[in-house]
Amino acid sequence: MDTRESAALVLARMALADGTIDPTEREFLAEFCREVGVGAGVDTLIETAGGRSLEELVGAVRGYEDRFFIALRAYLMARVDASFDVSEERLFGDLVAALEIRPDDRRLIERTHRQLEAEEPGAPDPRIMELYRASSFFVGEDA
Repeated sequence: MDTRESAALVLARMALADGTIDPTEREFLAEFCREVGVGAGVDTLIETAGGRSLEELVGAVRGYEDRFFIALRAYLMARVDASFDVSEERLFGDLVAALEIRPDDRRLIERTHRQLEAEEPGAPDPRIMELYRASSFFVGEDA
C-alpha cells in the first residue's frame, strides 16, 4: 500500500470512528481520493479501513511530512460534519501517536482547522507550506 492509499484509508477509518458516515464525510473522502489519485471507491475504502488496525494503515508511511499531512487531513475529516465526539477524539489521539506527530505540530493542526473555519481564513502558517513542499502530496513546480 502506498502513502496515498494509506492516507485515504486513514480518512475512511476516521469517518467510521463515530459509527455514522455523514454525507459530508463521504464527499470529503471522495474529493481527497480525486485530489491525490486514489482510484478505489469510497465504499471499498470504508470496508477495507474497518477491517485493519491503525498501525497497519500507517505502517508504510515513512516521511514525517507525509505523516503530518495524513494527521492534518484526518483531523479535518473528523471535523467536517461539525461534530468531534469522544470516539473521534480518541482515534485522532491514537493516530497522532502512531504517526509520531510532534506536540507543536498537533497544535498547528488544531490551529489550522480553526483558521479554516474562520470567516476570513488568511494565509496558511509557513510551517504548513514547508511540510507540504517536502511531502509526497506536493503538486507544484518543484514536484
